[in-house]
Amino acid sequence: AWQLANPDWGVSDKNEALQIVQASLEAGCNFFDTAPGYGGGRSEELLGEGLKSVRKDVVICTKFGHTAEGETNFNAEAIRPSLEASMKRLQTDYLDIVLMHNPSREIMDGRIASQYEEFEKLKAEGIIRAYGVSLDWREELELVLDTSKSNAAEVFFNALYQETLPAYPKAQERGMGLIIKVPLDSGWLSGKYR
Repeated sequence: AWQLANPDWGVSDKNEALQIVQASLEAGCNFFDTAPGYGGGRSEELLGEGLKSVRKDVVICTKFGHTAEGETNFNAEAIRPSLEASMKRLQTDYLDIVLMHNPSREIMDGRIASQYEEFEKLKAEGIIRAYGVSLDWREELELVLDTSKSNAAEVFFNALYQETLPAYPKAQERGMGLIIKVPLDSGWLSGKYR
């Protein structure tokens, strides 16, 4: 839902954004992906407004690491405040999925990164249901699978980019849910361009 709040690339009118959310629901969509950094938190706010009446029927995935204020902060101590701010914008008291938003590989490594411990605490408290990483490369997905208890990953994959594909059987074995990002290659595979 990054384009819901980005007038340069998507929608600038609040009513139009809410109509898109409603049309998505009517078409059967029940999964919504957003992040604090999308439109300075505006994407989360619009989704929160558009989904509040159906909250229990939808899956909301948001991210951690890039703030609504435009800063980057992957420190473990910043996770809880970031998620509390996201939940306020999304008008919910829990998050279905939280992903670290393309962190460095060191932060993906569960052997050395303290972020995963914090996610486990939040999961035990019922604040989040699942956590993981948004990433771009097979090696990164394998690192997360091998070193953490992550149960979700957002992976770059489409007809033109399939570098992550060889790691999918391992993810399936582990029961990790995969979220595909850039499935239409930013519009190039949508038929919009010739």
